[in-house]
Parts: sequence; structure tokens; C-alpha cells
Amino acid sequence: MGIMKMKRRSLDALKGNWGKAILLTVLISIITVLIPTAMDMQRSGGVESWVNDEAPGSLFSFVYEIVLMPFYVGVTWFYINLIRKEKAQIRNIFKIYQDGRLTLKLIWTYIVMIFFILLWTLLLIVPGIIKSISYSQTLYVLRDHPEYSATQAITESRRLMNGYKWKYVLFLLSFIGWFLLTAITFGLAWFFVGPYFSAAQAVFYDELKEQ
Repeated sequence: MGIMKMKRRSLDALKGNWGKAILLTVLISIITVLIPTAMDMQRSGGVESWVNDEAPGSLFSFVYEIVLMPFYVGVTWFYINLIRKEKAQIRNIFKIYQDGRLTLKLIWTYIVMIFFILLWTLLLIVPGIIKSISYSQTLYVLRDHPEYSATQAITESRRLMNGYKWKYVLFLLSFIGWFLLTAITFGLAWFFVGPYFSAAQAVFYDELKEQ
């Protein structure tokens, strides 16, 4: 599982698909950043009030984040299809919501993951970080095993990551330069870096599964 090899594979998968991937990144920005921000501004009574507002987020923001959980999963599955040279369509991300049972399972899986990570983090920061790495493949596992329950998918992620946690850390660190570029360009570079990073994460899972 060479990191450079995985990154090259992700770039190869993006050839001819950059337009679609960038469009998805724009859509993600609108759905996850612009809409919640606009709602918070409206709740606060304007831009100036929103900037100075120290109150916690609204109930709408909380519910909105829960509703978005299957969308986040759909994005990860989009990139799995992309790197496997399967049909990767943006509209398929929203088809998840047509299956109520699957939607609830994905939301529940997210909640269980967050709960477990928080429990470990309450003990010590380092165990929380280790567990978040162990659970990092859970949503990808559900792509290949939709019949799994939340705990089964988490357990499978832990099994897959056994012996590969440090490799995953090195993999993430290899993108530091790109993250810095995103910061320097005030987020503009993310329209390139986002698809690249997401595709590379999907490749990591695919390579990990073959191991």
C-alpha cells in the first residue's frame, strides 16, 4: 500500500471526471456551509448580529446536520464508484433518501460512531484519536456490505485498520501541503484538493480491503 501509488490511482480515476467532482464539491459547499450560515444569519437578525452572536446553534442547525449524514455517506460512495471505474453519478447521492430504512441506518451508524469516539475521548485524547482512525472505514464498509448493522460495520472497520493505523496517519500527513495551499488561497484550492483527497481516501479503503 504505497501512498504515492494510491495518490496516482486517485488522480487517474479523476481524469475525465474533474468537472463532475468539482461540481459535487461546489454542491457540498452550498449544502454544508452556505445554507446553514444563511440560516444562522437569519436567526441572529443580520450579518453584524451573527458575527457577534455567542449563542449555541439553533435547533434547525442540529436537525439539519443529522439529515445531512446520509448525504455525507453518499459522497463517500460516489468516490468509491469513481475509483472503481463504476458509474459515479451525483444524483445517486440523493437516491439514498428514497430508501427510508437505509437513511435511518446511516444516521444511526454516524451517531454510534460519534458516541463511541466521544466516550474514548472522555477517557483520554489519544485513545479518542486512535478510535477515530480505527472507525474511519466504517462508511466505506457499508458501501460493500449494506446488510451490516452499525456495530458490525464499525467492527469490520476496526479489523481492516488493524496494523494499518500508522499508514493511515502517514497518508493523511501527505496531504498537509495541499491543506496549507487551501488555507493560503482562502479555500479556493479546495475545489481541486477536495476531490483529490476524497478520491485518495476511497483508494485507501479499496487497497486496504485487498490486503
